[in-house]
Amino acid sequence: MKKTLSVIVPAFNEEARIKPFLEQLLSFKQRNSFVAEVIVVDDGSTDSTLSILQGFGNRLKVISYRPNKGKGHAVKTGILAARSALVCFMDADGATPASQLTDMYNALQGNDVVVGNRKTERARIIARQPLYRRFLSWGFNTSVQILFNFNVKDLLCGFKGMRTDLGKEIAAKMVSNRWIFDVELIARANALGASFGVIPIEWSHVKGSKMKIGLNTVSMFLKLVKLRIDLAREK
Repeated sequence: MKKTLSVIVPAFNEEARIKPFLEQLLSFKQRNSFVAEVIVVDDGSTDSTLSILQGFGNRLKVISYRPNKGKGHAVKTGILAARSALVCFMDADGATPASQLTDMYNALQGNDVVVGNRKTERARIIARQPLYRRFLSWGFNTSVQILFNFNVKDLLCGFKGMRTDLGKEIAAKMVSNRWIFDVELIARANALGASFGVIPIEWSHVKGSKMKIGLNTVSMFLKLVKLRIDLAREK
């Protein structure tokens, strides 16, 4: 019997972008029985995001709390609430279409962790990021490679999946609540000897990202250094 998949969507102030994506996602779920549940974690939104989510009724599992705690905390919360044997998370802006869940599900049949990749030649980029965001992504990935020596090339991609039992084990230990949580997740999975799969994805840049260039970039690098030290101390 094949395992089912829980899909987590973290959301913070997504009133302008989330409804069309959730409609697409729920339509996909209706046509594909391997998607068992869609969990949306409202990460302390102050706009009408929660009201929009409630409008979907029992088609969604909604978890909401205040104040805002960060995307990493929202993903951890979703993983800990997931009931399927497999789990993945996707961005609320719909940058990655629901149709990519088929590739994610298939890849998880033979891997502990699967990471979406926008950098490979087989990826299909519909709308590219602005140049400054591509530079930020390059700087982030380069910093991670230097500090952690990962064989994962697109750490900022918001489409990742894993075995739920592994995800719960990692989530219970994670300390990163915001932008570097992806790095900690992969680092902890790597330390546990997890097998990794990579899938090329279809992806579109959608305006409205919460990531800002400038001080966030400096702060992120310093947090990466601290994370590397903290994980080394854990060992």
